[in-house]
Amino acid sequence: AFREGDWITQTQHDQERQAGRLINVSELQKLPLDWPKYNWRDDYDFTRLKFREGQAPRSDWFDLQCSRDRNPKRIAKELNLDFEGSTEKLAPGELMEHIRQTCCRNPLYRGEVLPTEESLSEGLTDLKPSWSPGGGNLELWCDLPGGRPPKDSYSAGVDIAGGTGGASSSDSVISVWSNTTGEQVAEWRSFSLSPDELALRAVVLCKWFWNAHMVPEINGPGGQRFINKVVACAYYDVYRRRRSEFEVVDSPTSKLGYWSSQGPEPVLRGLLAGIAAEQAKPRSHTLVSQLEQYEFAGGKVIHKQSAASDSQADKGKAHGDAAVAAGCGWLGVETQKSLTRDGQRPKEDEPEGEPPPNS
Repeated sequence: AFREGDWITQTQHDQERQAGRLINVSELQKLPLDWPKYNWRDDYDFTRLKFREGQAPRSDWFDLQCSRDRNPKRIAKELNLDFEGSTEKLAPGELMEHIRQTCCRNPLYRGEVLPTEESLSEGLTDLKPSWSPGGGNLELWCDLPGGRPPKDSYSAGVDIAGGTGGASSSDSVISVWSNTTGEQVAEWRSFSLSPDELALRAVVLCKWFWNAHMVPEINGPGGQRFINKVVACAYYDVYRRRRSEFEVVDSPTSKLGYWSSQGPEPVLRGLLAGIAAEQAKPRSHTLVSQLEQYEFAGGKVIHKQSAASDSQADKGKAHGDAAVAAGCGWLGVETQKSLTRDGQRPKEDEPEGEPPPNS
């Protein structure tokens, strides 16, 4: 390392030596540069390898290069040395901003849908929903004629968290979509319910939404407990894994719940395809914000804030749970459309009316 200006002297000496001339370094004229005048060392963050925000100097050359290659990712990587900005995101920023401006809105109602005390005393197989308006974890973007959503066909995606209620807990989320309009009509979030308690809440919410088709994502450790409790509640309108998820052929199986070796990427891609085609209409600001935080790294789709944080608490709070639940809900919309396109459901593994065996 050289002091300010010394590197010019050293470079001049190297050039003379390469030309076959031996010179005395003391005879060279030192050209000191006033680096503090330009604040280079203050402007450049050597830890993140990029200029600090709002302080990057500009030049005609830089503007010319930007005009030649208008790809923002290559500009970020090759010209700005902004390797974070050059990361490819799963959701196009322009699309997400358009959805935020045209689709997202504040909820019409907040509250909770709980099982009635009477039905709880009668047993899990006869749970009846009851709407409790006011403060709660459920946000609604639909009218409630008669204290219940309009009679329609719905799908409900479920992201299952541990529900420990601590600082490191992520949310469990239930995201409800209309199968006929493609609109998101509800989102429920909480970090304090166990998978068993969440299953009860999901069952009564699905019943309230006229027996919505439930699509729980069961990749996590609480997935099996959730499925067991749903079956104990005798609620059988649950997504069945496709053989195409582990075989070449594609048909429903008896295995309940969505599972994928690729993690959330397939359902997120499906939701984004629906949004791009103007078929899926998200209402939740939280959902859109989380979709923007997914990006590619090492050939996989990761949630940026979760992966970047060393804190378990941050990992929990940054988890893209609303996005995963919405992706599962949209998978339900797509599944129900394909099932009812010809007016009937395809033949499944078990005789109709018998509860499907648990996976």
